[in-house]
Amino acid sequence: MKNPIYYFGVEVELTTSFAKLEQLLNLLIKHKDILLANDENPHYLFRDPSIIPTGIFELGYEIKTKKLRVSKTNELKVERLIVDLNNLVTSNDTCSIHIHYSRKGADLKDHYMTLYEFLKCGYDSKYRALLGHSMDNSNYADYSRCRQKYYYSINRQIKSKGQYLVDDTYDSKELLYTVSTIYNTIEYRGMRHHFENKLPIRIITKRLFDVLHTFMSIDLEALRIKYKDVFVIED
Repeated sequence: MKNPIYYFGVEVELTTSFAKLEQLLNLLIKHKDILLANDENPHYLFRDPSIIPTGIFELGYEIKTKKLRVSKTNELKVERLIVDLNNLVTSNDTCSIHIHYSRKGADLKDHYMTLYEFLKCGYDSKYRALLGHSMDNSNYADYSRCRQKYYYSINRQIKSKGQYLVDDTYDSKELLYTVSTIYNTIEYRGMRHHFENKLPIRIITKRLFDVLHTFMSIDLEALRIKYKDVFVIED
């Protein structure tokens, strides 16, 4: 069997001042080969109403990368972008870094069972501890609801030999981990206060990519056999 092909995309939420806006725009042009352009303006900034600036002269924006194939080269490109941003912009509790993970040929059922296995193995607890639990937020990255939907609910069906109905319309913006039906990815909502954290930004970025590689390490072919009668999508 050929080696699987994996993809990722990153969303970086930030705050900035009017005074630094031109500098930010010029910085993004430097990284334009990996960035999605905003169709509504000639720049690479997206407005996100969930980002609430704390100062009256601040603005809240989101930056999105293109769908990138997982490779050391692309990971380094994204790391350089985040490091450059760290020297210019700020963040608060309404900002985070999101990573989208996907595998070529994987569908929503595959992503549900992969996320279930990730939680079942306790990888989520490992990364929450490594990042000082600073990604958790009951409004923007709810951990307990995440485990309720993607672990406990599924586990009950497995133990009772029942079936878990994959909701192909569900797309929560409030869970720490979620399966995005819009992008057909697993979305990890990352760390908050990432540009003001006591951890160096390169360490934060590395640990976020560690989450990505952990998803890649999960044997999807084995899960498809193990859970072949568990996950169903309603016709």
